[in-house]
Amino acid sequence: MDWVRKKLFEVVTLLLAIAAIVFAWIQYHDARAQLDRLQAITSSIQTQYVGEFPVNLDKVIEVVSHSSDGGELDVMTDFPGYALYSRNFKYQAYFNALVGTHQQKSVKINMLVYSRDLMERTFRIEFKPRDFEEERKNGFRDFFKNHPPGPRNYNDFVERILDLQNDAANDFCRNGIEVRRVPASQKYLFFLWQTNTPEAVFAFRNEEQRNREISFHSLDPKLIEIFKTIFDKTWADADPKQHPELAAVEDPACGYFNTRPNTADPAARK
Repeated sequence: MDWVRKKLFEVVTLLLAIAAIVFAWIQYHDARAQLDRLQAITSSIQTQYVGEFPVNLDKVIEVVSHSSDGGELDVMTDFPGYALYSRNFKYQAYFNALVGTHQQKSVKINMLVYSRDLMERTFRIEFKPRDFEEERKNGFRDFFKNHPPGPRNYNDFVERILDLQNDAANDFCRNGIEVRRVPASQKYLFFLWQTNTPEAVFAFRNEEQRNREISFHSLDPKLIEIFKTIFDKTWADADPKQHPELAAVEDPACGYFNTRPNTADPAARK
């Protein structure tokens, strides 16, 4: 009898183990199906979190590359050289993407950036004197090895970066990208890169926390339409003819855009 009980116990244990395995397999496949459904829902959401700076640059470059032939691309950032100092290798890819898209696809690119005064205020908030000492200890991220000379002190550091930002604006203009400066009264609450396909990346910045920039990617036509309205209004308000103090002074290569006739005006075509 003990032998029978022992065998019966082994059979019952085996059956329970098999049942547990089957139950676990069912649970796994149910979870897998739920996960697949969740991923399908997520991918259908038209606006998604991208990440913080500098991770967002990959998505920005991707959106730039999606511009259609003969299309439009609007850019609204604080500095023309976006990530020029913080992630210079990323900036080079960003610059090449914008210029290549304009020249190879005939995409009209309009870029809004801060005036020099506004850039300086922003930069001094992001990089305070104590941050300068930290940057110096870390060799300024090797940035000034390729952009000599290195800064002597904090104020020199700020001026060197601002001068290089002005050079970046000139470089964009020389390559056919129209750049307009925004006065302090028009400082915007978010950054934007958007095409007319429509597709966009937009970012919210906390200037008090350096590199703390939250970005999102959107294919939502209604949301992008709102962004387009905001951009167009800001672009019109930044017309250098309305702000002669900003026109072609900081960006000589952009003077062509500031002085050319408006071909949309019938009188200008006569």
